[in-house]
Amino acid sequence: MLEMLAHASEVGLWDWDLETNEINFSSRWCEMIGYKKEEVPPDLSFWKENLHPDDAEGAIKAYLDYLEERTE
Repeated sequence: MLEMLAHASEVGLWDWDLETNEINFSSRWCEMIGYKKEEVPPDLSFWKENLHPDDAEGAIKAYLDYLEERTE
């Protein structure tokens, strides 16, 4: 259902399960960055590899700070 709503509203979503480290990228999110859903592996490495170089350091620092409970 969420996939249908995201697609209908032209919103790209992704969800990261911190326990399994699996990431689910919505079909629309994949389309927005030029991929088909089946081309995108469900793990964090794909996200890291596709960060814009200007954003990578800050984005990775932000998620590590959150995981290490330095931020909310």
